Amino acid sequence: MKVELPSKAIKHYNSVFNELLLELKPVEISSSQSQSHPPHYVKTIPANDVIDIKISTVDGFGNLKGKYFESKGKQVGLTGIACEKCNKIALELSLRKELIHLVSEKYIIDLIYIWFEERYNGELENDCRFYDYFKEKTEIDINPLKISIPISYLTIEQEFQIGKVKYHYYGKQLFDDIQTETIKYAKSEKEIDAVKQSIINERKKYQGCVFGTVKITAEKDKCIELARKLIDKSLIVIKFFAPTVFIPEAPLYVGRYGTVHIPENHEFIFKNELPERQSKINEKKQIILNIGNREFQLFEKNGLNILSDLIIKNDYSEFEELCFLSIKYFTEAISLKDFNDRLVYLLVSIESLLSKDDNELIQDNISRRLAFLTDIDLDKRKETIEKFKKAYGYRSKLLHHGEKQSKIEIIDFLQFKIWLALKKSLSIKNKIKTKSEFIEHLENRILSG
Repeated sequence: MKVELPSKAIKHYNSVFNELLLELKPVEISSSQSQSHPPHYVKTIPANDVIDIKISTVDGFGNLKGKYFESKGKQVGLTGIACEKCNKIALELSLRKELIHLVSEKYIIDLIYIWFEERYNGELENDCRFYDYFKEKTEIDINPLKISIPISYLTIEQEFQIGKVKYHYYGKQLFDDIQTETIKYAKSEKEIDAVKQSIINERKKYQGCVFGTVKITAEKDKCIELARKLIDKSLIVIKFFAPTVFIPEAPLYVGRYGTVHIPENHEFIFKNELPERQSKINEKKQIILNIGNREFQLFEKNGLNILSDLIIKNDYSEFEELCFLSIKYFTEAISLKDFNDRLVYLLVSIESLLSKDDNELIQDNISRRLAFLTDIDLDKRKETIEKFKKAYGYRSKLLHHGEKQSKIEIIDFLQFKIWLALKKSLSIKNKIKTKSEFIEHLENRILSG
């Protein structure tokens, strides 16, 4: 894929990196600074098997403070202000509209230092400018890739697509093929057995697990980054329509594999000298979301396609962005087990959508707008207003006095009412462009009866 920047930008980046090239210098890397392996690993790896080790230093927050390459037995690189400047330029480059969907910040930093190394060691001609090198490498490295990420606590009856993400299973054949291909490189029976055992472990983890799959054109790190974001957005859609919306006692644990944690209890129980050992998930309720054909039909009936189409868009209107943000807070809320945490997130979700500004009486106006959106009958609207204000009272006691509640009926009420308000708001997203238009639309409807 062609990568093109404006000529002014090309000139700027060539100049900056030529200046940074002059800042390269040999440095002493102490054992406490380096990220190398412990000494016993260093001793057991033959020198011929160690190729192109790169050393970086980071601070306690993970910020890159130095990056180096080897030259004539010494470590050469940038530290301090020069390294910070390089990081800043790499970030700026990664965020340019021409590159933001094609290359990651990490990829750019790595490429910068490869160019530094090859220029410093004379492997490139002195007139090889950074942008020419960058353009050549990126056009080789930017390719279409298929990224599949396993999803925790989700089962499906048939594959389906939400946004750009397809949800499906990988069966036995894929792992058979991986084993066959990997064994080709084994050099002994011992290595073959190790490969087979490794594939057995892979099967246990992933065979039969639901995967979210998306096709993206970018360099590999950017493909992975974008795939995670797209799958997270599509999972928000799944969570929003999940049946657990109507079962407040059941938290929703669906998420990318490795990002979802269900608390476990671990105990060693001593009756004699040797203990009885036990470990159990600290959750008695159903923790797996099953999406069968019936559930998927209900998703579609409730507006799945509207939200699925929305997450594909790159240019959200202000109101569309507001709707999706509120839905995101809502799905975060229903993933929480603690009553009080969920209460806070649910109220933030509806406040984001229905509050006009900081100067209005939030409880009165939001409760009134919520009641109008979700109820037709006058008595039902009065009940919604009353219960919503009660929920606000619980949140106020929690935030200001640390007083916790455990009234599940309030969560039950809030989850359904807020879900219904979000669904109805989403259905008119093509008619409304801004938040102020939406609030005015509601107020006019309320006043007209």
